[in-house]
Amino acid sequence: MKMRFISALLVVAVLFAMLAGCTSEPTPTTVAPTEAPTEAPAEQIDLEALYNQGMEALAQMGDEAPILFPETNIGYLNEFYVGLADIELKQLYAGVAPVTNAPFEIILVEVADEADVPTVLEIFQARVDKASDDSAYPENAKAWMNNCKITSRGPYVFLAVLMGSCEIPAEFILD
Repeated sequence: MKMRFISALLVVAVLFAMLAGCTSEPTPTTVAPTEAPTEAPAEQIDLEALYNQGMEALAQMGDEAPILFPETNIGYLNEFYVGLADIELKQLYAGVAPVTNAPFEIILVEVADEADVPTVLEIFQARVDKASDDSAYPENAKAWMNNCKITSRGPYVFLAVLMGSCEIPAEFILD
């Protein structure tokens, strides 16, 4: 009789074990991630292509379009944007007027380290402040003061100033 009782207990134990494996909800498992989630890559902008698009937009003005000479020489630009040569840049593209301090200027930069963006903003603002204080050419100073736009997004910082009826093309504004 003892054997029948033990056999019955074993049968019941096996049945419970089988029923436990037949539940409808899976057992939740936690898997540790193998890699940290990566952020989406930042928008990449080809500054030369963007500059050319903006210049095409300005060309629609016909004879009223400003004349800007492409400039990528950091040594030359550092004369007006003092300290810019000390910043590591990934890209630099600019258009400057044939006459120094004329309020027709576009400068587009991508910094290698986003921590340098505030410094570049200060450098650009110092250029605007100095050009706005030109008492020899008050119309130019007024244009630098009122028609200049400095914008930034991520590692990009843009400055655009155009005089008269020239509106700054959207390509040169990062807002």
